[in-house]
Amino acid sequence: MSNTNIQTAYEQIRKFYQISGGLNKGCTEAMLDGVKLQFDLCKEELNEAYVEFDERNAEALLQESCDLFFVAAGLLQRLDAAGMNVETALARLNETNQSKFPTLQQHNATPTLQPEGSNLLSTPYGHVVYLRKSDNKVLKPTNFVKVSMAGLVPKDFF
Repeated sequence: MSNTNIQTAYEQIRKFYQISGGLNKGCTEAMLDGVKLQFDLCKEELNEAYVEFDERNAEALLQESCDLFFVAAGLLQRLDAAGMNVETALARLNETNQSKFPTLQQHNATPTLQPEGSNLLSTPYGHVVYLRKSDNKVLKPTNFVKVSMAGLVPKDFF
């Protein structure tokens, strides 16, 4: 059985794209065509996953979801090959996403962090989550700052 570690899977996906020639370096028209192809593949796999979900076909849903991970990883790898700093971008995004969950102490000190129309959920991690009342979507606190990708993209990408 193969290793199931997600990081290992990501590296195996990189090998697939290296073998297929999909990770040509630099900002070229061929690279841009490859990025567009990956977007098309992501859309296709996402649509297929939706169909399997709607049909309540759990095994096919899992397979399509894994296919979606595969092509999304390929997209990130193509962007990395084009000179974008994907690793730092992901680290910034993860840090920003974690800031969506203030600590209970922060919430108690500044209750205005809670967006209007949300319920408060306390977590066992000492953080709070703001959930939209209508559908339980996670909402950002009122002081949320959007992630910056400044300095991570080559100036000549397009």
